[in-house]
Amino acid sequence: MQPSEDVDNGSTIMDLNENIRITFQKLREEDEASISNFLFGLSQQSIYYRFISHNKFTVPKIKEMIATDLSEMKQHNAISLIGSIMDTRQGKETIAMGAYYPEDSNRKAEVAIVVGDIWQRKTIGSFLFKTLAVLAKHNGIAHFTALVCVKNIAMQKVIEKIDLPLLRHVEDALYYYEIDLTAYQ
Repeated sequence: MQPSEDVDNGSTIMDLNENIRITFQKLREEDEASISNFLFGLSQQSIYYRFISHNKFTVPKIKEMIATDLSEMKQHNAISLIGSIMDTRQGKETIAMGAYYPEDSNRKAEVAIVVGDIWQRKTIGSFLFKTLAVLAKHNGIAHFTALVCVKNIAMQKVIEKIDLPLLRHVEDALYYYEIDLTAYQ
């Protein structure tokens, strides 16, 4: 499944199945409540795998994260996307987040993705990775870097299944990836 053509505008849709449509959009300030619910709902394992930390989320911490991402988007050409579904009980529900943050040198950006626990292993992470890769390449990024916990087999598969040239080495229980986006079609 590939991102739609509207991805350059920061919006794309993934039809997970006939009943579930996931909308991916650029992060906005008004997404704070939905993101808070999403982050508070993550298991400790998902938090550790994504943030490489056992820290618990607090409302001030989430507000700071959102403000930082919005600032990075404005000042440094970063992209932060949230994946949401419409829930008949709660309205918009965030189920995934992904971002890339340009580094200071050589057209590189660090990529990071987190998918809600009950939504994992449904190709959402792969779709989000591809969407971020399309946006990054369009914005002049030639390489993604990623830090992945060695126990996070699912994210390793997402990166390695994308079928792009990559380098990987391990240090302190983390895989350090460098992914070549120039070969991405």
